[in-house]
Amino acid sequence: MKVEGRFLDLYSTGGGEMHRFTKDCYKLRWVLLLLLGSLAAGLHAMPLDTAQPSRELIDIYTLEDRASGEVQFFARNDGFCPYQIRVSFSELKNYRADGSLPRQVVVPPDHQAHQLLTIKPRVYGEASYEALYEIELGDPTLRPNPDQLYLLPFRHGERYRLSQGYNGDYSHQGRYALDFETPEGTPITAVRSGVVVDIKEDSDRGGGDASFEREGNFVLIYHSDGTLANYSHLRKDGVVPRLGDRVEAGELIGYSGHTGWAVGPHLHLEILHPGPMQLVSIPTRFLGPDEPGHAQTITEFKTGRFYYGVHPGQPPFRLDDEVPMPEEGLSNYKATASATGKVEIVRRVDGTGTHIYLKNGFREPKEVELKFELRNLKPSSEVPNVVKIEALTEIYLFSATVVDATRAAGCQVQYAIK
Repeated sequence: MKVEGRFLDLYSTGGGEMHRFTKDCYKLRWVLLLLLGSLAAGLHAMPLDTAQPSRELIDIYTLEDRASGEVQFFARNDGFCPYQIRVSFSELKNYRADGSLPRQVVVPPDHQAHQLLTIKPRVYGEASYEALYEIELGDPTLRPNPDQLYLLPFRHGERYRLSQGYNGDYSHQGRYALDFETPEGTPITAVRSGVVVDIKEDSDRGGGDASFEREGNFVLIYHSDGTLANYSHLRKDGVVPRLGDRVEAGELIGYSGHTGWAVGPHLHLEILHPGPMQLVSIPTRFLGPDEPGHAQTITEFKTGRFYYGVHPGQPPFRLDDEVPMPEEGLSNYKATASATGKVEIVRRVDGTGTHIYLKNGFREPKEVELKFELRNLKPSSEVPNVVKIEALTEIYLFSATVVDATRAAGCQVQYAIK
């Protein structure tokens, strides 16, 4: 028996793990190609190169009857959620399968051997096959609970601005994903109870281009109806629970960061449902505040708005759209901007003063010449005259406070794209 094997179409993130990532989105697939030569006689077990989900949780192997030439394929799932395995053959010489091909089987996380399929030789003599295995998370036969209400991923009473919503122009086209502007180290809480099925937290690298795509830290949590929540761009060593832990809705699960493909610190949240051999993002309903002591259901999100974390059973809190934005880190503030095809000056006012931002809605970097006229306002720092800004980005320029509270105050600006 001659056995050869090789991996196809894989990205390796180190530690033997095989991951293929799309931007922000957790996607995991392994492809294993096994070439088997001529068959001999007898019964023996033939272990395959393990198709490795995170932490080597899936084992695939064969049992071969040397007398009859029959080959049985098995899989064992030592993980914490179901996995789907699809078996196909690019070559099946002198064999017949015990049913239709390709064969797709859902393997539960029960640490037991599950038969995938059997092939038998049509006639005695030399026979060979080339088997291709694809592995994906989840059970596509499960259906999401349409009445499920999710929490927003913040502590009770805290609010954060949405920088990109469902089908956002920058990176969410065709995806039901949410990006919240969260300074590095912001506590992130579980939107729903579930089990931790994958973690990455070893990266400290992030940036605004595709070279950082596989550098993003994340935690992936599996829910009882088969859906999964992906929390991405977490800081290094920023995941609190461990693999296999159960977490409850509202429980602390990590800290936001700026890792992976990201133009600035933020949290990417996406609810995924397993389709046939792929994970698909789905729209969901979230719990938000209305009046103190009451709650509302959020089904539509607007970019630029602030959204509060609301945890049932916790005391009511004051809603105030003029709650001061965190001053810490404003000088390094950077957020994703929608593709509007224009440059804009954004003014935000809170209890600490007036804050001025520059937003680039073009898909290429711009150099902007600025001329500000401040009336009865004192800037907190030097007012810039020329600013270079990255594509689809919003940055902080400066803040200003009122000099004389008895007089009117205002700010005018003229700007030109160089």
